Amino acid sequence: MRKSLIFSILLVFIIVLGVSAASAQDTNDEVIGDGEPMSGLPADGSGTVSGGVDVVTTNPGGNSGVEPNTGELKYDIPANAKDIKSATVYVNVYSMNAKNESGLSANTTLITSSGSKLIGSEQLWSANGTSDGKVYTVNDHVSKCYSDFQIKYDITNLVKGLSGNSITVKVDTFKLPNGTDANNTTTYYKYDGRIKLIALILAYDDGDSDVINYWINAGQAWTKTNTTTIINTGAQPNIDSAKLESIVLSSADANYTINGQTINASNHTSGKFNYQYNMWDVTDSLKNAQNITLFSKYVGTSAYGSLKNVLTVLTTTQKKVAPVKVASKITAKKATYKVKKAKKYSITLKAGSAAISKVKVTLKVKGKTYTATTNAKGKATFKLKLTKKGKYHAVINFAGNNAYKASSAKAKITVKK
Repeated sequence: MRKSLIFSILLVFIIVLGVSAASAQDTNDEVIGDGEPMSGLPADGSGTVSGGVDVVTTNPGGNSGVEPNTGELKYDIPANAKDIKSATVYVNVYSMNAKNESGLSANTTLITSSGSKLIGSEQLWSANGTSDGKVYTVNDHVSKCYSDFQIKYDITNLVKGLSGNSITVKVDTFKLPNGTDANNTTTYYKYDGRIKLIALILAYDDGDSDVINYWINAGQAWTKTNTTTIINTGAQPNIDSAKLESIVLSSADANYTINGQTINASNHTSGKFNYQYNMWDVTDSLKNAQNITLFSKYVGTSAYGSLKNVLTVLTTTQKKVAPVKVASKITAKKATYKVKKAKKYSITLKAGSAAISKVKVTLKVKGKTYTATTNAKGKATFKLKLTKKGKYHAVINFAGNNAYKASSAKAKITVKK
């Protein structure tokens, strides 16, 4: 009897301990996973612009369980943004735990001088969920990883024509109904609702000849060990400057190496609710036309600690390389005309043995300038008005262009009776 009682007490203690441990894990965002390194963030867009690429983020946080939790990101679109090529919003919210007993809804609104427009209203719930960093697809623009839901919206068409204006992206989270109880009262999924991230990436042309390339990697890469994100630049040559920006949704930052080298961030910011921002000058890493490999290592010691990469943006500017111009040569021979005859004088313009066609050349004689255009054989013909006999000295000029250097020649023209 006594042994049976001791065994029963011990069994109850084990069960309580197990439930307590599970409860602690389920209600914390950063929970022990399987300990395996996770693959990095996938590519999510790239492009080339002449103006710039702005990456603006905020970490609203909020209060656990409060309805609604609200966050706002405010941004001034540059006045010189003549053409907005791309504008993308990313939102990350916390649902309490990885199980399907948790869920919430989120409304994202764009506010401009013209008013408010609902970008999207999402029911953030999935039948699937694990605490090992696996990413589950909710729909074509929402994913779930652990207890976080990440949303993506393309708002390019909504902000075109708003250069010089201020805009606001507003996010509100709410409890999500899951049915009714025996008293016909609405019941809800477990809800936290805090907002980890609102981000806007806007790329634009300003009308000049600058070449600015950018690459976006986005998603949810969760780990307790390390992740590696590879940004394939296509071995881009002639890099003048390059910066890499990274958003990690973790309570503590990681150790980072870029292309195998440890470099210090030129800008680091920690948020109030699991948010880390880093920016590195990676110009030297790209000097030899390399790709970028970002290695992020979790270095915390907490049993509930982890690392979650959600966004990286690489931006480069290319050197303006002056085009190599080819030498040109004008062939102008001496010519003799009679006073009462038409005087058509021709020259040829070539680069080596190749004709230079469809370019203008000038001929100046006796204070007057004539203009002609070369044909497919590089020949230009001038109709001269020389009505008196004599010997004239003509100067022929080609001003050059982006492909050919300038050249000139002189010729003697004689007019007889």
